[in-house]
Amino acid sequence: MTRVLELAHEHAESGGQSQIAPEHLLMGILAEAEEVPAQYTGVAARALSRLGADWTQLKQQLASALSR
Repeated sequence: MTRVLELAHEHAESGGQSQIAPEHLLMGILAEAEEVPAQYTGVAARALSRLGADWTQLKQQLASALSR
């Protein structure tokens, strides 16, 4: 979870925001899932995978939402 928060914070800062929003947390989850082998991802990333989440589409939609 610590790494997800670090990544979320990085996403928030790169967008010029001082607070972490839910969108940043989801970006952190997606970024962490790309960094580590599947067996080491967090519960949230595994749940999204089991639900059939499209990582690329999620990232695109989040980037669009965060750029508004």
